[in-house]
Amino acid sequence: MRYKHEIYCEGKDCKKTTYNTNGDIQMRKDAYGIQTGWYCEDCFENNYPYRKDYYYDYFEAGEYLDDDY
Repeated sequence: MRYKHEIYCEGKDCKKTTYNTNGDIQMRKDAYGIQTGWYCEDCFENNYPYRKDYYYDYFEAGEYLDDDY
């Protein structure tokens, strides 16, 4: 039975939905922060086709040199 607001996991050969996983499916983002789709935790760990690592931005870390010294 299909429900009105049911979300399906986009993992390969995955049949999980928000109805049968109690809402465990989340919108995932790639390394650039671009939304790639809805994936359950199992597919995100084992079957995710995009890069999961995040790039280090030194401007956010406060460790860059300024010319005002």
